[in-house]
Amino acid sequence: MLGGAMLKREYPAGQIVLLEGAASSVLYVVQAGRLKLYKTSTRGREQVLRLLRPGDMFNEVAVFDEGPNPASAQAIEDCTLYLLRRRDLMRFVAERPGIAIGITRTFARRLREALALVEDLAFRDVTSRLAKILLEGQDGAAPRVTQELLAAMAGSRREVVGRALKALSQSGAVRLERGKIHVRDRAVLEQLAWM
Repeated sequence: MLGGAMLKREYPAGQIVLLEGAASSVLYVVQAGRLKLYKTSTRGREQVLRLLRPGDMFNEVAVFDEGPNPASAQAIEDCTLYLLRRRDLMRFVAERPGIAIGITRTFARRLREALALVEDLAFRDVTSRLAKILLEGQDGAAPRVTQELLAAMAGSRREVVGRALKALSQSGAVRLERGKIHVRDRAVLEQLAWM
């Protein structure tokens, strides 16, 4: 069974799990904790592609096309990951062809996410992008994140995101509390997110 082929690894907050451009033949599955999946420009600017939570997998592109890692991943909390080598995954897919349909759906979902990110960066201002990120938070609050991470998710700078958060707070749309952002008025955020 597949579980026996998976290796369990622990990564402390801040540790780089994989680097963009490096060779890799491992699929990662998040068991606990959160990570950021991101790309870095030649000038060192970071664009977060998505936050990874328990149940998410990543690095599937490198595993299937045998190319380099398309993005970097870093633990933003202490994480437990399961690693699956390419050869074990390919054997599993060959033995259970129906798994290929699930993998194809995953790739299609990732493509939709990438296209939505391109659309957001091209056509929405920072406040709209930030409102959308906050709406995607769980339990009425965005995940505990720094303004620097929010800026990397929104494709902006920390100072600009800080001003946008202050404006959202003053409007009553959110409440800021020690590194956590509580959504107070979803309707206002929804209106801003789709402007």
